[in-house]
Amino acid sequence: CTDTLQDLYLFDTAHCPICTMMPVEFFPDPIDSTVYTCSPNGDATVTLFVTGGAPSFNASLYTVNTSGSSSPGQNGNTQEDVGLFNITVADGDNWQVIATDTNSCADTASGTFLYNPYNLDVLAEPYVCYVDKSADLTIRMSGGLPSTDGSNYLVTIIGSTTPGASGYQIPVAGTIGDTTDYTFNVQDGDSWLVVVTDNSNCGVDSISGTFNWNPSNCGNICNDTAYVGVAINGGSGLYSYICDTLGNGLLSLQLSGGLPELTGGNDDYIAYVTINGVQSSYLVNSNGTSGTFDLNLTSGDVWTVDVSDALQCDTASLAATFISVNAVANAVTPPNMLLGQTATLDGSSSTGNISSYSWTPVINVTDPSVSVTAVQPMMSTYYTLAVSDSLGCQDADSVYVEVGRCVPFHAGFTPNGDGVNDLWEIPCLNLFTNRVQVFNRWGQQVFEAENYDSTWDGTNLGQDVPDATYYYVISVDNPFFNNPVIYKGTVTIIR
Repeated sequence: CTDTLQDLYLFDTAHCPICTMMPVEFFPDPIDSTVYTCSPNGDATVTLFVTGGAPSFNASLYTVNTSGSSSPGQNGNTQEDVGLFNITVADGDNWQVIATDTNSCADTASGTFLYNPYNLDVLAEPYVCYVDKSADLTIRMSGGLPSTDGSNYLVTIIGSTTPGASGYQIPVAGTIGDTTDYTFNVQDGDSWLVVVTDNSNCGVDSISGTFNWNPSNCGNICNDTAYVGVAINGGSGLYSYICDTLGNGLLSLQLSGGLPELTGGNDDYIAYVTINGVQSSYLVNSNGTSGTFDLNLTSGDVWTVDVSDALQCDTASLAATFISVNAVANAVTPPNMLLGQTATLDGSSSTGNISSYSWTPVINVTDPSVSVTAVQPMMSTYYTLAVSDSLGCQDADSVYVEVGRCVPFHAGFTPNGDGVNDLWEIPCLNLFTNRVQVFNRWGQQVFEAENYDSTWDGTNLGQDVPDATYYYVISVDNPFFNNPVIYKGTVTIIR
C-alpha cells in the first residue's frame, strides 16, 4: 500500500516568517527631535535611516510612501536603497513614511513637526579637577523652549567612564529667561559627547571634548587650601654631600609637598637635572610624605635641580658647584731633628672649600685646628690632617715626623761672651724631669744640675773650665717609657 504527498515550496511570506527573520526598520526608533534639521523659514528636513528586509541581502529597492507633508513634491512613492532617506516638512505637519520591500515586509516612521524659533545653545565650563584624576564638567544650556516655559532640557551624555555619569535624555528643568547648568564627572582620558534637546523639534545642540588631567585643565588644584607647594629639603635651601676620597660626591635631596603628598604617594615628583649644561629628567617616587632623589657628582660639576609635580603648580630649585676636599699633609723639620726641637705641620696645600682643619695627635701641637701649626714631638710620630667643608665632604692625609735623640752624641758650645752659642742649650730637657752630669777626661765631675734649664756657661765653682772635650750623662724621665732614659755623649767647649 502506498500514499504520496507533494507540494511546491516558495520562500515567501505565505510560507516563512520572513518579516520576522529580516525586518524592515527605520532609525532612530522611536523618532526624536534629532531627526529634524530646521531652516530659518520654518521648514525642516527629516533624516531617517532605512535598513533590513530584502534590500539588505539582494540589492533590491524599498518602495517608500510618504504622506502628511505640506511641502511641495514630498508625498507619494519613491524607490530607495538601504541608507539615509530625507523628506521636507513644514510647521504643524503630521508626517508618515512607510518603507516596503519585495517581500511586502514594511516599517513605519511618523511624527509631528513643530517649529521652535528659540535657538538652543550648549557651552562647557572649565573643568573642576580632583586629585583622584577625575573632574567635574558643567555644561551651560540656554535658549530653546525651556528658557521660555521652564520645560525640560533632555541631556544625553556619552563617553564618561565615571559610573552613573553617562545617560540618555536626562531631564533637566530649564530656567525661564536664564541659563541652566548640568554637571557630570569624567575621568582622565575620557572622550565625552553631550547632546541636548528640548521638547520641540528644532531644539538640539551638542558639544564634545577629551579630558586630560594636566596643568592646562587642572590648575584649580594649585589653589586648593590642602595643596602645599613642592619643596627640596623642606625649603631650607640647604644641602650636603657624601664624599669619597676620589673626588666624587653623592647629593641626596628630600622632596616633599606637591601632588605626591596630596595623593598619598600615588603620584611622582619630576626632577629636571642639569650638570655642566647637560639636561636630564627623572621620576622620583613618593611614600606619601616625601621622596628621595640622589645625584652622583664629580668635583667641579656645576649642577641645577628643579623639582615639580605632574601639575607643575610650582617648581623648587637648588643649584651649586660641587668641589671636593683634598687633604695634603706636609712637615718642615730641622736637619737631623732632635727631641725637643720644633717642627712645622703644613696643610696649606690642601684643596677645596675647607672650613675645618684638625691635626692629630694633639700633644704639643700649638693649634691643631689651623692649616699650619708648630709641634714639639716627644717621639717620632705620624701626624694626621683631617679636613672638611660645610657641606659634609671630608678627607685625611698623614705625614711622618722623625725625631732623634734628646742630645746629640757630640755636642758643643763656645762660652766666649760674644752672645752667640755661649750656653749649652738642650731644648728637650724642658719637657721632662731630668738630671745632667758632666765629667772631664779623668772622671772628675765639673757640672751637675737637676732639671737642667740650658744655662751652663762652661764654669765650675765660678771658674771657666779649660777648653776640652767633656763627657755627659743625662737621665730623663720620659713618660713614654717605664724607666729613665740615659743619654751619653761628649760636649766640647771652645772659646
